[in-house]
Parts: sequence; C-alpha cells; structure tokens
Amino acid sequence: MYFVQLYCLLHDLVEIDTGDHPIHLDHDLPAVALAEDAAAARIFGLLPADQAGTLLALWREFEAAETPDARFAKCLDHAQPILQVLRNPALLRIIWMWCATTSPPAARRVSGRNGQSFTPSQRPS
Repeated sequence: MYFVQLYCLLHDLVEIDTGDHPIHLDHDLPAVALAEDAAAARIFGLLPADQAGTLLALWREFEAAETPDARFAKCLDHAQPILQVLRNPALLRIIWMWCATTSPPAARRVSGRNGQSFTPSQRPS
C-alpha cells in the first residue's frame, strides 16, 4: 500500500505543474505525456541525484503501469472523479449517464484486460 500512495502523490505532484486532464474529456494524450515527462524530470531534478532518480523512476513506473501496485494506483486515479461526486447521488447518476452516452474519451482511456477498451455496459471477461 505504501507504493500505491507514493505513486498517487508523485502523479499528482506532476499534475500540479501540467494541469489535470480529466478522464471524461478529450485530450492530446501524446502531448500531455510529453509535458508531464518534462515536468517530472524538472521537478524531481531539483532534488539530490539519488532521490531524483528514485522518484522519477517510480513516477515513470506508475505512468507505464508496470507493476500491480502501479496499475491499482492508476485505477484509483481513474475512479477519483466518481468518488468526488459520491456525496451527491443525483449528480452521480447524471454524470454517469452523460459519460456512458456522450463521452467516448472515457471509454477509450479506461482499458480492460489486454488493453481492450470497454464501455460501462460491458465488462471484461
């Protein structure tokens, strides 16, 4: 669980610099990835070399979803918008219906097994 929390913190630290890119909106994902990588290198480069290398490697591990902990942290990051509206069930229903019917970016960015995309009405086998 330590690495999951660390991944989320490092990811959000970089997003403070580059801005957040909500899962339900369309973005130029390659451009976002380049901007985030440059921001991570700059931010972590402010630290002593050993710390910079370690934290940059962990941030890149999260971004690439290379480990089970990194994949779980990514799932938490993708679930965050939904968790933010759970206090208001009516709003949650409206947002879910909107995402399910009019937001193909969300369906493209949330992947099932083997990188196959699925919509809210489908489940990976």
